[in-house]
Amino acid sequence: MKNYLLTMILITVDITASTTMMMPQTSNPEDGSIVVGGSSQTETGYQIPEVKLFNQLSAERQQTCLRSTAVKLATDKTSSFLASKTEIEAHLHQLKTLVDNYDKTPQFCLQMPSPSLIVSINQQAAKAFRAGNTKTFEAWYKRFEIDSVEIFSALDALTIKFAKPYALKQLKEEISKHPAVEYVENNAVFGGGPVALQMQKPGLFIFREGWGDCFAGCIHGRKLTLQLDGKKVKEIERKEW
Repeated sequence: MKNYLLTMILITVDITASTTMMMPQTSNPEDGSIVVGGSSQTETGYQIPEVKLFNQLSAERQQTCLRSTAVKLATDKTSSFLASKTEIEAHLHQLKTLVDNYDKTPQFCLQMPSPSLIVSINQQAAKAFRAGNTKTFEAWYKRFEIDSVEIFSALDALTIKFAKPYALKQLKEEISKHPAVEYVENNAVFGGGPVALQMQKPGLFIFREGWGDCFAGCIHGRKLTLQLDGKKVKEIERKEW
């Protein structure tokens, strides 16, 4: 029953977030508009958005995006809780080599948000936490930088917001080890198009962009795969659908 209630809460959060996202927003002429004639997919009529290049960003924005993307890619690959300076700098070097030697590099700016977890705990720990006794979870405060810990009013589960961009996989595994914890879920809403940039292995970059009903996963898209070879950049694959 407890697992069922938590699942329903997560589904409700997802639906609420999706509904909010579907409310009228500032229009973007390149985002999912339908046109007749011109540059569009003939089968659906969705406009093909122009490829925006990284070198079109301001110099300040380029540096910000290079750094934030390096942190995100390094964190995705690290085996520690936080990506090391060496890991981040290695990814940053490859990204700089790419944009400096390939003037058709698409825009990217990945972010590494600090994670938030929903942690189901046993009744005894929940009762103590509601009474103001947080000693049960002192080890978390000592090991991680935490912004906030809140408990559901009708469910024995915590929402924990962290202050640093910890690697999600390792973080969930560590929190799950606590004897009072029953299970851990990522507190996030999923949906939309694919990640703009992925790095499958050192020097191999995959750019993706989707459009056309992206609330349902995008009808159309394009993919560009680039490989670093020293200071040369090879185009491995380019396709559109």
